[in-house]
Amino acid sequence: MRVETFVFWTAALVGDWRATAQDVVRPNTACVEFNQNIVTKLDSGLLAESEALLSAALTEKEINFEPSCLAIILHNLANVLALSGRFAEAEGLAQRSIKLLAAVHSLQHPALFRPLHLLWSTQFLQGERSKARQTFQKMKALQLAKAQDRAMLHGAAASETQADGRYEEAEREYQKALAASVEAGVAKPAAMQFC
Repeated sequence: MRVETFVFWTAALVGDWRATAQDVVRPNTACVEFNQNIVTKLDSGLLAESEALLSAALTEKEINFEPSCLAIILHNLANVLALSGRFAEAEGLAQRSIKLLAAVHSLQHPALFRPLHLLWSTQFLQGERSKARQTFQKMKALQLAKAQDRAMLHGAAASETQADGRYEEAEREYQKALAASVEAGVAKPAAMQFC
C-alpha cells in the first residue's frame, strides 16, 4: 500500500478533519451558524456546494467575519479542495488560514493544529518532503489536549517514518494513533486486536 493511502486512511480513522468554529476562542453566532451549514453539507458529501458557499463567503464584501472565522472558512475550503485532489490550491489556503490564526493566537496554540495538519498533508502528498518535515515539526511543538488531535499527529508521524523506510517505528506510531483514536471514541477497542 502506498504512503499516500496511509495519510488519508489515518486522517479518516482518527475522525473529523474539519476545523469548527467552536475550536476558536469566542466565535460569533454568524460564524458558528455558517460553519455548521458547511459541515452539514460536507457530511452529506456535497463537496461542490460546500466549495461554492465557502468561496462566496471569502469574496462577498457584506459578510464581515472576524479573522479567526475567516481562518476556519479558509481551512474548510482547503479541506474540500484536498478531498477533490487539488492539493496545491489546498496548500495555499491552508497557509492563509494558519497566517490568520497565528495573528489571533500564539504559534503554540492548539487551534493551529488542524490547519497545520492539512498543510502537512498537502505538502506530503505533493512530494514536498522538506516542507512537510518543517510543518510536521511545528505540529509536534503544539500542546495537544484532544486525543483525536494526538491520533492525527501520530498518524502523520507514522506516514513520515514509513516514507523514510523506518517501518518498525512507523508501526509503533500507527499503534499510538489507533490507541488515541480509541481514547477519543473514534475507533472501537476491538480494532486494537489487529495491532
